Order: sequence, then C-alpha cells, then structure tokens
Amino acid sequence: MTLYVVQHPEDDRPHAKVGNVYTQPHSVKAPAHVGQVFLPWSDLDVAVGAPEEELPGLWNAQANLQAPEGGSFVQVGTKFHTPRPLTAVAATLSTKVDVVLRADGKDYPLSGSDRPLLDPNQPNEDDNYWVAVEGHPKDIEVRVSFAGQTQVVSADGSVARGRTADGERAPTYEKVRAFKHVPCSTPRAVGSSPLQIGYPDELACLVTLVSRTPYVDGLGWAEPGREFLLVEVKMPFSISVHSADQPREHYWEKKHHTLSATLGGEPTAADPIHADALPLGITRNQGGNQFVFEVVRGKPAGEFRLTDKLRATLSDPFDPRTADLTIAWTVPARKLA
Repeated sequence: MTLYVVQHPEDDRPHAKVGNVYTQPHSVKAPAHVGQVFLPWSDLDVAVGAPEEELPGLWNAQANLQAPEGGSFVQVGTKFHTPRPLTAVAATLSTKVDVVLRADGKDYPLSGSDRPLLDPNQPNEDDNYWVAVEGHPKDIEVRVSFAGQTQVVSADGSVARGRTADGERAPTYEKVRAFKHVPCSTPRAVGSSPLQIGYPDELACLVTLVSRTPYVDGLGWAEPGREFLLVEVKMPFSISVHSADQPREHYWEKKHHTLSATLGGEPTAADPIHADALPLGITRNQGGNQFVFEVVRGKPAGEFRLTDKLRATLSDPFDPRTADLTIAWTVPARKLA
C-alpha cells in the first residue's frame, strides 16, 4: 500500500486591513443589479456585489493581498451618465459627497480627504472599488449623501432617493441651449445725479438664460415648496455718461461699478457672479452676469430689475471730480416664464 502525502503551500500574502478601499477599474465585471442616484452635475449608476474571498488579479494573476482574517471583499461599481449643468454661485465648487458602504450595520467610507470619489471640481471616472470588510455580510447597501440628503442603493438595485427625486427638475444642457434670448428695457437713470446716460438706445442688455433648479452649489437645496431661479444677463460692453448740465464733449470715464438685481422686489440669494469666473460644466449660455433667486416652485416670477451703480471720473487730467450714477433695466415677469 502506497501512501501519498499532498502538501498545500501556505498562503503567505499579507491580509488586507478592514476598511481599506482598493480600486480595480478594468479587471472585473460590474455587479449585475444597478441603481441610479442623482448628483447635481450628473446621474450616477451604483451597484454593490456579494462578498468575495479574493480581490481580482491583473491579467489572471493572483492579487497580492488576501482578505482580512475572517473577512472578505465587497465590490462597489460606479458609472457616470447623463451629465447636467450645475448651477453655482462661486468659482470653487463646494458640494461635498460622502459615499459609504454599509455592511451588516457597519459603515465603511469610500470617500474621504484622500479619496475624493465624487468631486465636482475634478474629472469623474467610472470605477470599481473593493472594500475590505469584517466577516461575510448579508445585509449590504451603498449610501450616497450630500447637502443633508442621503440616497440608499440596495444590493438588488432598488434606490431610496428621498428629496433628491426633485433633481429630475434640474436643467439639462438641451434646455440651456434652447433658451431664446430676451431683451431688457431701455436703461434709465435712477435718482438724482450730475451725470446722464449717453446714447441710452445703444445700452441694451440681454437676458441670455432663465433656468429653474432645486439645487445650487454653494446654497444647497431650496426650501420645501420653493426652487432657485437663475437669470443670466449679458451687459453692454461699455457705458457712456456725460455731464447733465454741460455739452456732450465733457465725457466721464467709468472707474468701477456695482451690479445688483431684484426679482419681484426680492434680492438675490447670493452675490452675483460672472459666468466666465465659473468652472466648465456650470449652467451658462453665452456668458454674462448670473443672478440666483429663491422663488415659489412652479409659480411665475416677478419683474426682473437690474441696477448698475457706477462711479465715473471726468476725462480731464486737471479736473479730478468724480460723480455717481445709477442705471436700471427691467424685464417683465411674462418674459421670464
């Protein structure tokens, strides 16, 4: 009788640390069940797989890590699609997105300061992530949170969206491009001033975009029953003013000016900003100054009133006088519908 002894080589690969996240973008097939979540700048497909004993290797080679002792790996796949313009009120986008894998009640963050998984300031890429977890969990979900709202994607692809379902009303690139420009009224001087407008008929402004959205980067979600309304205005290239009581050759040079606006008598929800100061992918049409208001959801807006407070200096090197002038344009509410 011959006895054969088979020796199994001991696995000397190091164990992954529980909570570590590994990116394997091109080596695996995404999980089968996919749920869609809303991000202010894109829709995102999210899928979570069943626990696995091994990380996928490259080119059929074995991965250089094994699962945590007594633990496993859980795959989370992400895929971006249907990008949308994000409305913002500052040059640096501030929307912070937290992504967490919850497995049998324990949370494993996929995002963090060292892993900006979903950051509107950086290019977004489709990816597969593998999370080292304790045990072999049965109750698994992915939680995507921003601005106080959490969307939950279950392993079967179902999604609890909460208030983020309002995101379906966010603008699309097609709607932005299709907007038909609206001219402002002829400007008029407001209040008393030693100056008056030169050639007012040539100082036309143009509303290049009106857009409604439930979410604005830098402001968050509008209050329940309300939404944000963005008005983008292209201003005259230059404004000519002259002394009201002197011949027109006494021209003044505009030194600086301050723009403000109201909608139905209400001020903006944030300081105005020029579209050129915003990053790519932001809601814009042909560029211009942007004003954001909070309005009643689905209701017509009031009259838009644009005010330019300017300070001018007499174009005479021997006369340092300065003077102020306030100019206003209006757009009827019906034209903003």
